[in-house]
Amino acid sequence: MQNFNKNDYVVGNTVYLLFIGGYGTEKKDPEQVIFEAVVKAVGRKYITVLKGTREIRFEYDKETESIWQKYDYGRDYEIYTTKEKALEALNKKKLKKDIYNIASGMLCTHFDRNSIDQLELLKAIMVGTLTDYKKEKLSDILMRLLPSMEKDTFYRKIWAEDVMRDIKSFAADKGIRLSDENIKEAAEAYVNGRYDCNLSYWDNIQNLISDMTFSEEPEFYTLHNCLTKHLQTEVSEIKRCSAIDIYFLTNDGKEDGVQLNVTKNILTRAGKEELEELFASLTKEFNTKSNRILSCTVVASADTEEELIQMGY
Repeated sequence: MQNFNKNDYVVGNTVYLLFIGGYGTEKKDPEQVIFEAVVKAVGRKYITVLKGTREIRFEYDKETESIWQKYDYGRDYEIYTTKEKALEALNKKKLKKDIYNIASGMLCTHFDRNSIDQLELLKAIMVGTLTDYKKEKLSDILMRLLPSMEKDTFYRKIWAEDVMRDIKSFAADKGIRLSDENIKEAAEAYVNGRYDCNLSYWDNIQNLISDMTFSEEPEFYTLHNCLTKHLQTEVSEIKRCSAIDIYFLTNDGKEDGVQLNVTKNILTRAGKEELEELFASLTKEFNTKSNRILSCTVVASADTEEELIQMGY
């Protein structure tokens, strides 16, 4: 797993497990292979989570900064801090499967079985570890062997993921908020020819992002509507006291956020009214209104205020 940081995993937090132990994971819908779990324990070299009543242990290798689920019969789950990251990993597996199907089905008969370079390239396709150098080699082979339609399909698939990563990184550096759908849409537009040859790669990326962000206004709600219909949660169970992250638009159109605690269950009318009154008393300080809410997320929950404070909220 890439970009793993053990410090991101805290006891009591919700995590997401991607099931990879069965056949055809990449063919299944997310709800069939992505499951919620709760971090039960974090040790020096391991993380234990609870999926329902089942304990699953992930071991951490400090030297390689990697993590894996270790069993006698092998590994069958990958662990992620958010559902979005688990979905991204699943989509990568689907893309790699598409690449494998196209490459192995169309190219195997053309490979020189006595060529170590070509066999290594085929292996990279099969396990999804194509480096930039190998992508260039594969592109060269495709240009020589495949009909024009297959060349075009394969080329776009193999480079779209790189463009998505660049768009995501560029937007983050500029403080621009883009959904996964926005990023995918912009990447597909680029690889399908929506760019100006007279501009640099990054200028084209900026133009694509600008077109999208200027054409779409962020969706926002009243606080009551957000709590009633759009409340998100990062905990496995909402208890009496909760810490709520509220993201909102200021009157100047900028995004901002605050974390507030409530002492009544946020799923009840009393809990919602408590948070609404508390936020309303702070709107002048935050330069916003109660009808400019972007999202509300329960990030921690406990039976008492003392327990919530002990958890760091």
